Amino acid sequence: LELHNQVKRKLNIDGVFCYPHIRGGSSVLVDLNLGDVVVRKWFMVESVTHHFKNDYSTMDLTIKSSKGFVL
Repeated sequence: LELHNQVKRKLNIDGVFCYPHIRGGSSVLVDLNLGDVVVRKWFMVESVTHHFKNDYSTMDLTIKSSKGFVL
């Protein structure tokens, strides 16, 4: 219950370079610099969709964080 009572934020990232070993439940490091907001934190992958086309592959991620991440 403690996990469900925390403030959670979700972030959708589309078309990123694909690493096929990433699945739901994996952790990824997000290093984001938006000028006034800098985030360097581990996020948990909630869902992932991999797209493979010839020698090029991308993925769409839905990741989530807790404990005060603000977009």
